[in-house]
Amino acid sequence: MLTDQDAPSQCPPQLVQAWTKGERNSKFFLRVAVMEVESWVMADRRGFADFLSIPVNRIPENTDVILQPKEFLVSLARLSKKTRLRQEIVPLPGATMVIDT
Repeated sequence: MLTDQDAPSQCPPQLVQAWTKGERNSKFFLRVAVMEVESWVMADRRGFADFLSIPVNRIPENTDVILQPKEFLVSLARLSKKTRLRQEIVPLPGATMVIDT
């Protein structure tokens, strides 16, 4: 299971320990991204740049410093040469992008 934090407020190992009580199944893995999952995905800069067909230098080397990773990811998708990706990721003009908090 993968979850994320909206801000690096707690240490991930402490969260895992607090959330998992009792005996743990050795086949279950719980991972906590320090920041939102989007920053974690973008951390593979070359892979993500290739996926969007954008220059790798558009993605910061330390993606955990991106203050609003969801919005940043959408801004990168706007630059994509792949029409289908732009259509599927970028909200339509006037649409409200739902940000879960």
